[in-house]
Amino acid sequence: IVFNAETRKEAGQIKIDGAPVGLSVSLDGKRVFTTDLKNGKVFALDAEKLSVIGSAPVATLSDGIGIGYVKQRGK
Repeated sequence: IVFNAETRKEAGQIKIDGAPVGLSVSLDGKRVFTTDLKNGKVFALDAEKLSVIGSAPVATLSDGIGIGYVKQRGK
């Protein structure tokens, strides 16, 4: 389920088979990432289109996700 942060109301749903656990959001807010505890995948989601961009295998029972950003010197 996707919520609008301003209205605090449901904005839509993105169907993911399995058991999604944890969320990480890109700095620009356009992408969301979640792990599937049941099937051992990480999903990339499009926050604007409310759709799955793709998935990649990870360890089974991965129960969370984190994203780190490194600022490049001079930028």
